[in-house]
Amino acid sequence: MKINSKCACILFLFVIVFCLYGCGKSFDVQFIYDGDVLSSQEIKKGEKPTSFIPEIDGYRFMGWVDGSGEETDPAHIEVSGDVKLYALVLPVMDQHNAYLFCDENGFLHPDSVLLKSELAAAISSLVSPKTSEDQTVAAVMPASDDQEPVDSGCIYSVLSTFFTESELKGIFSDNSSDTVTRADFAVRMNKLLGRGNSEHITAYTSEKRPPDLSSESDCYEDLLEAVIRHSPDNSGQTWENTSVEPLYEPGPHLLPDGRLFACDKNGCLIRNRTEDLLYYDDDGVYTCGNEEMDAFVREWISQALAEHPGYDRFELLRAAYDYVMENCTFVGRHQYKENETGWEIDEGLYMVKKKLGNCYNYAGLFWSLSRGLGYPAVSRARYVGAFVHAWTDIPFDGVYYVFDPCLEAMHGHDRFMLDYEDARYLYYPGLDDRNAS
Repeated sequence: MKINSKCACILFLFVIVFCLYGCGKSFDVQFIYDGDVLSSQEIKKGEKPTSFIPEIDGYRFMGWVDGSGEETDPAHIEVSGDVKLYALVLPVMDQHNAYLFCDENGFLHPDSVLLKSELAAAISSLVSPKTSEDQTVAAVMPASDDQEPVDSGCIYSVLSTFFTESELKGIFSDNSSDTVTRADFAVRMNKLLGRGNSEHITAYTSEKRPPDLSSESDCYEDLLEAVIRHSPDNSGQTWENTSVEPLYEPGPHLLPDGRLFACDKNGCLIRNRTEDLLYYDDDGVYTCGNEEMDAFVREWISQALAEHPGYDRFELLRAAYDYVMENCTFVGRHQYKENETGWEIDEGLYMVKKKLGNCYNYAGLFWSLSRGLGYPAVSRARYVGAFVHAWTDIPFDGVYYVFDPCLEAMHGHDRFMLDYEDARYLYYPGLDDRNAS
């Protein structure tokens, strides 16, 4: 088929126009975040734009998506028109902020189940303050009671706002209903955050170690990482060789609610053992073994602390002595054999309920209050004159002293912390038997 000269001319002109305005045409490739154009490249048709990695305060850049939401690598795009790419980002989590917090008394409770409020506090502490309001904790936390335990699936859902599925895999499960302890949460979060004990750190000098965080714990370093505020340094210090001062000194301590706990020489909570005649349970709280007496003693101590906020334990001991002496009435009751023990709690409870009793009731109640205040009180039942009499002994610096609210209430003469040298003039026997319990 022959093409006339007119058609050939038109075809020739079309080819020229296409080459000039088609093959050589440039298109605009825009890189956008939050409505702002971060960068723009003019790319010719068929060519590929240069990859661009933005720096956005408070966020880490994960990649680009096109207008349909599909993840796209700019380097693989063959441009045939204007292109708009949108930055895919996740909020940054601080590498060294503390994110597990102690209660108002400085206890960490590492074995307790993580609560929703505690997860929210952890996220708030870790997320950069530059993160936008629509990605705050309130926006990502499921609505529920603040004191409700959270399971692994809930934690996964919350953290998916900040981490990718591949990052969360193997650390938190998206379909698990198992609850997570605070210690377990610390171990998993440290792994997710890329924190490790090999990191060089400097603990802030103001930070103190909680009493229920023991160096013998399997996750001791993980919990320090989660609890103690610190910053990276170049000194080579790690948690293994970093000393954090304990919050509490060795010895007994009272809480505002009247509970008593004690710390060992390292400032760690004493648990499940007897120390200086006082037994501390699994939670590290002193108990006499009787719930009713424990409740009374703690309530009395709590009220005394509220009424006398500046009192130390010795001043509270004096207050306990005065309480027993002034709030009880003497009546004749049964007696026990000389050196017999084991009656202290029962006789003390009788005094609590009846507000009256004999020397055993006075001694039993003061014995109970003294031990609740952290003093290793012992009961005494010995002949004073012709009768077996009961009182309480408490040692100070290895020396035992007499405490006898009953006879002071009846006959006067100060018998609070009476030295045995003076006590023998009041007919108390010598200390030839200290096997009282």
